[in-house]
Amino acid sequence: MTTLGFIYRDVRLDLKVEHRGVERYVPTRYEVRECEWNAEAKWLKLGSVVTSRHRKLLHYHRAMVRDLRNLHIAVNDLANARAGALSADHIASLYRRMTADYQMLGTYAQILSDEALYAEKLRTARGYITAIRRFIDFNRGYDIHLGALTAEVVAMFEHTLEREGLMPPTISFYMRNLRAIYNKAISENIIPPRLENPFENAYTYIESRL
Repeated sequence: MTTLGFIYRDVRLDLKVEHRGVERYVPTRYEVRECEWNAEAKWLKLGSVVTSRHRKLLHYHRAMVRDLRNLHIAVNDLANARAGALSADHIASLYRRMTADYQMLGTYAQILSDEALYAEKLRTARGYITAIRRFIDFNRGYDIHLGALTAEVVAMFEHTLEREGLMPPTISFYMRNLRAIYNKAISENIIPPRLENPFENAYTYIESRL
């Protein structure tokens, strides 16, 4: 049995997925104050006074209803297709894909990692997530638009790794995975190709082992 709902978590709502006793939480785009959340009803307090904030909460309300309706439909379809192999992780990933901004590097990398896990390509999945976490850490904790991944940004990332004392094979690991994510985005028409290849001068060599 699958249970879906929203919970309040420090100025935003998370989607709570419970499936076969396993719980998963997915951050959402819904920024809500604690006073605007009914913990008992597990839903927004809409109120009756029409203000700009009320209109915003009403927009959230409609979008949340739509999210749950579409996710329930998708989960049922996926459960029938997978013949009982559905998991809480599958459902959480499905929600991320349904609501994702594909043009953000971190979000897109997470989706690619989920797809690699489904295909049982564990090394690929781990490579994507490890590289993207390191890049976002370099970017002071912020995600970045795929279109903003320029040669200058890539070079700054590589130089930062060098200053931190990482060995060339490790630097190559990060750069190759980042490049793979970027190239995949172009091949899937998430972003248009650009004349300048951001990774043209990046260190992406694989050292041979004798």
